[in-house]
Amino acid sequence: MFIRRFLKHNRLTVRRITHKDRKKRSDMEEVANVFSHSILRTVEEDGILPYIDGPDKYASMYNIDQTAVYVDMNG
Repeated sequence: MFIRRFLKHNRLTVRRITHKDRKKRSDMEEVANVFSHSILRTVEEDGILPYIDGPDKYASMYNIDQTAVYVDMNG
């Protein structure tokens, strides 16, 4: 009872996984690599983080997405 009132009072919800997809690990790695390269290209082209040089340039980039994604990495 307390939990329900707390959730309602704070406008929170409990989320569940609604879809599960099984893909090969190699397919998922390819998608991740394409995404990673597109982010790096965008950072370079748009001049994001121009004040940092060298290998530490990307150490200050963080993912702050609020969506939970569960990936089943079967090999």
